[in-house]
Amino acid sequence: DPAYKGNGASTLFDFDKGDLNFKTPKWIGYHGRNLEVSMDFNNPIELSSIWLTGLVDIGSHNMPPGEIQVWGGTGSKMTLLGKLIPKQPSKDTSAYQTSYAIPIKPVMVKNMKVVVRPLAALPKWHPKKGDKTWIFFDEMFIY
Repeated sequence: DPAYKGNGASTLFDFDKGDLNFKTPKWIGYHGRNLEVSMDFNNPIELSSIWLTGLVDIGSHNMPPGEIQVWGGTGSKMTLLGKLIPKQPSKDTSAYQTSYAIPIKPVMVKNMKVVVRPLAALPKWHPKKGDKTWIFFDEMFIY
C-alpha cells in the first residue's frame, strides 16, 4: 500500500526490526493484497526454511496472514516447496510482533518466490467484520 511502503523491498532484508508502530518505514503493509517477493540467485542455494516477522494489531485490522507459500526451482518452472496457514486469533488482543517459519525439505533452488496471502476478511467477532485485512512485515530470513 502506498501509505505503508517502508523502504521498498530492502525493508524485508535490512535487519532493522520494527516496533509496535506500523506507521514507521520499518514496516511494509498490504491491504487486501498479497505480498509477493521473487528472488533469482546467480548460483543455486540450498533452501531449508523461510522466516518472516510481522505485526498483528487487531484493532487496526492488522491480522496474521491467511496463508504463506514458498515456491522454488532451478529454471522457469517453480514448484510449491512449503506452506503455512497461521493460527488466527479468536478475540481482540494487544498489538504484538510475531514470526512465521515455513519449513521446507532441503532443496537446491536458483529462483524462488514467497507469497503471503492476507486473511480474506476480518472475522465475525471483529467490530468491522467482513472488511479487508492488513498484513505488515519487516524482515524475511532465508535458510
